[in-house]
Amino acid sequence: MNTERSFSVKDTNVYKGIAILLVLGISLFCCADRLLYNYTWEIGGRQALNYIFDHLKIAVTIFIILSGYGLNESYKRSHKECGEKSGFNFAFLRGRLSKLLVNYWIIFVLSAGVGLAFGWVSVAGTWGGIKSFLVDFFGVQYVVNDFWHTKTLNGTWWFVSVIIVLYILFPLIKRVMRFNPFIPSAIGALLIIVSPYASYAQINSGFLYYLAAFSLGILFSEKQVFNRIKNCEFKHKWIIAAVSVLTAGAAFAFNCYKPQWADLPFALSFMFMIQVIFINARNKVAEFFKTVISFIGKHSFNIFALHAFYITIYGNSFIYKLKNPALMYAVLLVVSLGVSVILEKLKDISRVLIFKGKSCDAKELLSPKEAVPFDKTQSMKIKGVAICLLLFHHLFYAEYRLNYGGIVTHLISKETLMSVGTYARICVWLFVFVSAYGLSKSYLSIGENITMRERLTFYKKHYFSLMKPYWFIWTVVFTVSLIFKLIPVSYLKNNIIYIILNFLGLSDFFGTPSMNNVWWYMCLAQVILLIIPLICEMAKRWGKISFPLLFILVQFINMAGVSSVFGGEYINYFFMVIFGVLFARYNIMEKISATRFTVLEFFLLIIVICTGMYLNRNLGEIDLWKISKLLLSISTLGICIFTYKINVKGGGVFGKLLIFLGKYSGNMFLVHTFLFDKQYKPELVYWSHNVVLSWLSCIVLSLIISIMIEFIKKLLLGQFIWRREKKSSAI
Repeated sequence: MNTERSFSVKDTNVYKGIAILLVLGISLFCCADRLLYNYTWEIGGRQALNYIFDHLKIAVTIFIILSGYGLNESYKRSHKECGEKSGFNFAFLRGRLSKLLVNYWIIFVLSAGVGLAFGWVSVAGTWGGIKSFLVDFFGVQYVVNDFWHTKTLNGTWWFVSVIIVLYILFPLIKRVMRFNPFIPSAIGALLIIVSPYASYAQINSGFLYYLAAFSLGILFSEKQVFNRIKNCEFKHKWIIAAVSVLTAGAAFAFNCYKPQWADLPFALSFMFMIQVIFINARNKVAEFFKTVISFIGKHSFNIFALHAFYITIYGNSFIYKLKNPALMYAVLLVVSLGVSVILEKLKDISRVLIFKGKSCDAKELLSPKEAVPFDKTQSMKIKGVAICLLLFHHLFYAEYRLNYGGIVTHLISKETLMSVGTYARICVWLFVFVSAYGLSKSYLSIGENITMRERLTFYKKHYFSLMKPYWFIWTVVFTVSLIFKLIPVSYLKNNIIYIILNFLGLSDFFGTPSMNNVWWYMCLAQVILLIIPLICEMAKRWGKISFPLLFILVQFINMAGVSSVFGGEYINYFFMVIFGVLFARYNIMEKISATRFTVLEFFLLIIVICTGMYLNRNLGEIDLWKISKLLLSISTLGICIFTYKINVKGGGVFGKLLIFLGKYSGNMFLVHTFLFDKQYKPELVYWSHNVVLSWLSCIVLSLIISIMIEFIKKLLLGQFIWRREKKSSAI
């Protein structure tokens, strides 16, 4: 076979270009009132353009055939490179779905964003609610519409639903074709025959209706049908061309009589006619037009997904004001193509800046990847995220803080800002996970048979490591407050018991006053340190079965007496402690680092994070079994994995910034409320009355104070070491 004459990507794009040109005509003239444009010619009592394009509705079938063909060609290339491997179909499917959905999501976000920003659409009015919005976002609106009526922003997006399902069915179709390559096409043809009599929309015009076209595309790839047609050197080309034209004409006539049955035969005969007459042509004029149409076909998905906005939503008053059909069509094509070109440029920029290296190729997904240890650097990254969320939570979660801070919101309401501030409280679970994970790693590293002396050494080492930063800041705050008679020391009421308990970080445990309400976490941190060895020992003795047992045990432990006014019941954090031990015991983070994520997985991870946080907040009052806290713990794991995977080695400006913040997060946590609380100097933080600037001001000021504290500690430590060395030398 002559490889130079093989069916190429350019040829595929020529088909797509012709198909999208048909789509534009169908959208413009098929459902439009004849008064919207000046054209008087009629066929059979109908406006001619309306009649012609109504019987040329084969574009979707052409796209489906080419989708099956292209998908199988990609599969064969990856199969040849990777060989037979377990789960290959799944890895291949991940990459293809990721590429499809990311393209769709970019279009969805841009089009919905423009509509929402200008008030042209609304979640309640356009989609009918958040549930329908999410269904439309995932591109499955047309699939679920039979049993759950939902709305969509753009009616042409039903095509995405069909393609998603057919992609998912691809491995099954391939498996069936091993027995007989014609079985899927035959089943699809049978479904087309019964489609006029079926009440289920997916048989009438959904993925079941297009199963035959998709299967034929795969079959054409396997049998190299397009390649054979292109490589045939016919002696009497004009006869072949005439036969193809007559066949297409007969199929068109049949389509006028029985559209559903004739759709696939007409699409196939039309494609063969284009192949023989146009694609196989080798003169300069044909090559020029093929280049132009191929360029249009390259942008066919974007044009298909966006063109309806310029007709039915955003630009209907403009397009039909042109009146002349040819001018209307030309303007719609130019606008659609121009927007698509700009969109592709933006996607290229975003890939470089955000998703560089996140390949969707099956070979890349299957190739081994070196695991990156989840060490202190990775923990610092998560702490950096946690401290930013913590400051946002404390600044904006309560109305009284917004009021005395004079916060002015523009893009969102105060209620929405407070909701986001409340969601940011997940920072506590992030700190709990990092603490539990690090303590578990330290304890497990001692060995299998740990003596009591080694356990005591473990407790001593980590207790002082935890408490020394707190004691330093506590001493400074207590001393300064005592000398200058400031507010913090007054909370302790000159009670020696209160002072001792607060110094030991146990005020929260006994319900006594504290100089700073956020210091309740010091008590929880000590409880975590206390129970980590117990959970680790259970994991050693009983293995993986210990973790579900611990989850069940949570339901029967009543720790309501060990709770905080500001931190809630300590039992709420127990799930996170269990996850910390589980991930440390079985090196789950390292395994995750060796797994290649596509952009699709990152999007799904974000959905899991948001869903868990949303359900936690909305189930809290009726959740007697603490399931909401389990969901929030899963969201926390999602944030940890996302932070870990997005910049796994900690490189880059963003990763380094998070690590830097995480390094000083402990001191920032201990001092930040002294900056903005009403009783101190809130104008230091709320000077701008702007949400973002107030948040950044709090981060910067807390960080500066934290750095100064570390500098003073090093200075004092240096003086101590110098005096000690001087004394030793004198002796």
